[in-house]
Amino acid sequence: YKRQTSLNSNLILNSGLTDDVFIASYGGDLDDQGDIQILNSDETLFSGTVDAGTVTISNASTSVTFADDTAIVSLATAGGAYSINFHGNSTTIDNNVAFANSGGVTFGNDAGDDIELRAGATATSGVIGVNLSGSVRSLGNILTIGNLTVTNDASIDTTSGVGLAGAALNLTGFVQGCLLYTSPSPRD
Repeated sequence: YKRQTSLNSNLILNSGLTDDVFIASYGGDLDDQGDIQILNSDETLFSGTVDAGTVTISNASTSVTFADDTAIVSLATAGGAYSINFHGNSTTIDNNVAFANSGGVTFGNDAGDDIELRAGATATSGVIGVNLSGSVRSLGNILTIGNLTVTNDASIDTTSGVGLAGAALNLTGFVQGCLLYTSPSPRD
């Protein structure tokens, strides 16, 4: 769905909990970020770029996947056993998002993927937890992650690499697939 006018356009998706929704891309210029509301779907796939104001996931059965570059001003998720997946090279979410879904969150599917959770995030719901490949950054805001599985080269940075003071990184569950150092560099 590509907005063709300069007016703010919103997209509401309601396919029922047994049908899928596939969208090629959604977005317009930066001054015209419409909203996306996923009311009901089984699987929702955005295969192209997404540039949206508010994205609200109210009810999904299986998954919501952003397969390409994604920019979201505000993301809100409701509880449910669905997964949320960000697979683009560049993902930016401006608000402090609490991932309420229990089916897991995937940040990146390649070591070069860059996910910026500008105001921080909490992803602690469910046993599946977070799958991480690439880099996850915040702009000096707290990141709280429950169970974490590193699936490729990965980093987590609360300074956004720009000299900010940084904030806490709370890992509240298990960590699989990496060696963690508690100091900035290993010591002999």
